[in-house]
Amino acid sequence: MIKKLILQQKRIKELESSISKLKSSDIKRLEELNAQTLAIEKERNSQRAFYMEQRLKAQQAINIAQIEQIKREKELQKKLQHILKKQENARQIEQKRIAKEQDRIKRVHLENEASLQELVRISRIRQANWYPIDTRLSGQETLKEVKRLREEIAYVINSLDDQYKINLMNLRAAYEKQILFTQPDLPSKPNKKDMFETSLEYNQRINEYQAQIDDSKQKHASHIELIQNVQSVDEIQLKNKCLSQKKNLLIPYIKRLEELQNKKFTIAKDSISIFIGNPEPDQSRFPIQIIYKGKIYNIFWYYTDRKIARNLWKTKNYFKVIGIFQAECDYSLEFNLTGCFVIHLGINEKREYSLRNVIPFKEITSWKSIQQEIQITNVKEDKLRIKLKGAEIFHKFGKVYLEPMTNMEFIRVQGGCYSMGCGSWANSCASDEKPQHKVCVNSFYLGKYEITIGQWKKVMGRKPKYILDCGEDCPVVNISWNDIQEFISRLNKHSGSLIFRLSTEAEWEYACRDRGKKIIIVAVIN
Repeated sequence: MIKKLILQQKRIKELESSISKLKSSDIKRLEELNAQTLAIEKERNSQRAFYMEQRLKAQQAINIAQIEQIKREKELQKKLQHILKKQENARQIEQKRIAKEQDRIKRVHLENEASLQELVRISRIRQANWYPIDTRLSGQETLKEVKRLREEIAYVINSLDDQYKINLMNLRAAYEKQILFTQPDLPSKPNKKDMFETSLEYNQRINEYQAQIDDSKQKHASHIELIQNVQSVDEIQLKNKCLSQKKNLLIPYIKRLEELQNKKFTIAKDSISIFIGNPEPDQSRFPIQIIYKGKIYNIFWYYTDRKIARNLWKTKNYFKVIGIFQAECDYSLEFNLTGCFVIHLGINEKREYSLRNVIPFKEITSWKSIQQEIQITNVKEDKLRIKLKGAEIFHKFGKVYLEPMTNMEFIRVQGGCYSMGCGSWANSCASDEKPQHKVCVNSFYLGKYEITIGQWKKVMGRKPKYILDCGEDCPVVNISWNDIQEFISRLNKHSGSLIFRLSTEAEWEYACRDRGKKIIIVAVIN
């Protein structure tokens, strides 16, 4: 123990001897180093506290974001439950309407409408799960969302097209059954010849029976034609409805796809080169070439201050370019250069340039073309409706229509196609009768006789300007086209749903040639 104390005292004396040998400058240096060490340690503690604070704030922000996410998910679930409940109620109403409907065609229409509405409901649920497009969406997330959205659009289009084919097939099947169940109302067979009945009486009775059969068959054919015309209108209406449904249903999808494509991303790539050309003082500008993947884009940097322009020219190496990229799909889905920011680092000025228009996705262009298809379908529907109206008139009035106000007699001319003009079957042809060409006309009624003076007076309330001295039954002659149009206009005001007009040249020739037969009409003048 005493030995240890002696050693410690000896060590202390050695240290005191060493300290006494140190110069005052060395002591001062040690004090400075010690102070620096303390300062560094203090800075480290401060940074450690700052990082801890930032970590806590970030964790707090994450917690807030998680809370907001949970809140959004709850709201979404609540919204989905409301949508599903509303859809189920609508579905039940549709099923009740279908079950109550007894008419075969109307039931098919209701079933078709219900199937289309089911596709709409599926689409609404998909849209309810969309998240907002904002600045937080990264480039890769944008491409993933574009890909997913395009797949959804393809699903909607394919589903609507498949449903249209099914609905069209169901509609045609319903009309086929209706035509099959439509039979002519034939009269009962005549009795055998009575022993006291003369041959003349018997033949007259048989002829009347045959006339009734012909009339019944004609009415049946007219009824079938009417059904077929109604079917044509229903089919074109179904197509129009499906096109309109497709157009309206895709609106939110196309709008979202456009938002994603319009989203711009700035990417600084070494592969984008910039070249500043010699100034063009007459236009107060610098020509600039942006080169990317072998393509050259020409733009201009315009200036107003010549002094600043000189400085820019001297420091043109300080021009930098940042590419603006947008999602496109040429061969593959990727970001392509559509614009750029040109920056001069010296004056810290940034200008945005559009290098080219973005190529829209094919889904966007296809959607815009649907409207043109709808317009074409509307024109077809209008034509079919005119044809249907004619079929309704033919079914109602039969072969002959007697106009009630004037007693004008109209004969039904069954529509068809024929070679209009003069052909090789004629002896000679005038220059304005050639060449022959195929023309198709719808069925129409044509006046059996010329309009008489008496009929003209009933419509116009006055005699025509020029009349023949042969009474009320003489034909009207020497009248102008304007007089004819006035006559037709007044006649149409009294006709209700019927429309009177002059026959076309094609209709006139078709009727005169006995529905377009190859016959020669010879006019004999006494």
